[in-house]
Amino acid sequence: MGAVGPAGAQGPQGDVGPAGPNGATGAAGATGATGANGTPGAAGATGATGATGTAGATGATGTNGTNGAVGATGATGATGFTSGTAAESGGTDGENNTTSSAAPWFWPLDGNNVLHATTAAAVAQTVHVAGSLGTVTVSITNGTTNTSTWTYTLLKNGAANGTCTIVGNGTSCTITPSGAYASGDTVAVSGFRASGSSTTHGATWAGTYSWGTDPIG
Repeated sequence: MGAVGPAGAQGPQGDVGPAGPNGATGAAGATGATGANGTPGAAGATGATGATGTAGATGATGTNGTNGAVGATGATGATGFTSGTAAESGGTDGENNTTSSAAPWFWPLDGNNVLHATTAAAVAQTVHVAGSLGTVTVSITNGTTNTSTWTYTLLKNGAANGTCTIVGNGTSCTITPSGAYASGDTVAVSGFRASGSSTTHGATWAGTYSWGTDPIG
């Protein structure tokens, strides 16, 4: 065989062949850096009000607060009466006492137009200020006692505290009370025909209580 001759000139490029099949997917690339925050969107409309919830349980009672300071003392009141007198007078209200010693009648010491009672307690009056009662003069209001004897008694707390008697043709007598009167004591007057005929008489009486404003009534 003879020697290989020199290479001939390169021929023209041939046509592109058909595409080959896709290659396998490559591995995922690294995650990129986080982007900057976007601008906030506009506020949404307010939602409807929800239903009222169930009331909670009552809380425990709190401790009492500290007492406030004592207020200022008020002004001193006006000075009351320190002494004086008061007239006390009454009567049988025109009633003609025809009773006997078995059933005396009773009247208040101070005050007219008061019908009699059959017990001292029913007409007794209360002493409101301690003091003393002077003599009490009892006077017949229609004529004299003639032959009858009439007895009048001042009662203190239901017990006799002085008695006087009008006899014969007398028209008056005087009761002299004993001892002082304390606040809360009671006073009344009783009268009856102690003896003689049933001639009837009314009577009045008057005395003076020593203290301030009218203490009996």
